[in-house]
Amino acid sequence: MVHPNDANRVYVGTDIGVFVTLDGGANWAAEITSFPNVSTEWLQIIGSGNSAQLFAFTHGRGAFRLSLASGPGNLGFAQASQSVVEGAIAQVQVNRSSGSDGAVSVSYQTNNGSAIAPGDYIATSGTLNWAAGDASPKNIMVTTNADGSAESDETFTVTLATATGGATLGTSTHTVTLQDPGIFPPGCTFPAGYSTSAGSQPWIVATDSVQEGACSLKSNNAGLNSTNARIETTNTFVAGNVTFYARVSSEASYDCFKFLIDGTLQSIGNTCSQSVNPGV
Repeated sequence: MVHPNDANRVYVGTDIGVFVTLDGGANWAAEITSFPNVSTEWLQIIGSGNSAQLFAFTHGRGAFRLSLASGPGNLGFAQASQSVVEGAIAQVQVNRSSGSDGAVSVSYQTNNGSAIAPGDYIATSGTLNWAAGDASPKNIMVTTNADGSAESDETFTVTLATATGGATLGTSTHTVTLQDPGIFPPGCTFPAGYSTSAGSQPWIVATDSVQEGACSLKSNNAGLNSTNARIETTNTFVAGNVTFYARVSSEASYDCFKFLIDGTLQSIGNTCSQSVNPGV
């Protein structure tokens, strides 16, 4: 017999009693709450909603009954953790189990760990809602950021709190591990969010000049003294050091590489001492 409010909860009568599954048949256990371990010849559900009852008619022992009022249920994460590559969206699933009576809700929020918002991920919070009879999973979507720098794995958590409607909390903490996507540019493709300004020489993914991995970014050849090759990105970064490899294959002291943060020229050891127009 299938539970009237939960299709994953199924009861069967056997020669040694009544057995129940709560997950659609993946796992079974003896239902010993109201039934003895005796031969069961007939099961019958009488009533509906919270008044529904399961009757088991046994061989020579009479009838036994079990209330099927399932209650508002339990709200919790489907998994305690997951790993995603920087730049991907972390999808965190929350389940309602062991009952779907009445409307319930639960609040959620992200919390910094070694991964810090907004540089590593976009902080989010809100409320998940289930209507009466609804036991479908809900998803929390968290956007993570690829910062383009080589680093060790970082983590943040998503937590649940304040279950309403009589629901209880199950697994209430989910840990997300951010994994470094690898050598820049990731996947040997032009990185999202990077662009070249008007009048600049374009930048391309190259495999003929590589410091690490299989590829790098390089500009086209600059044939004139006034030519520049700019590449830029707009993003939010946590405080720290920016580390990268750079090489200028051009006329010494006249052509050079310059690096700016928020429009401020950074000291990286190049002077371009003979250049009238540094091309910045």
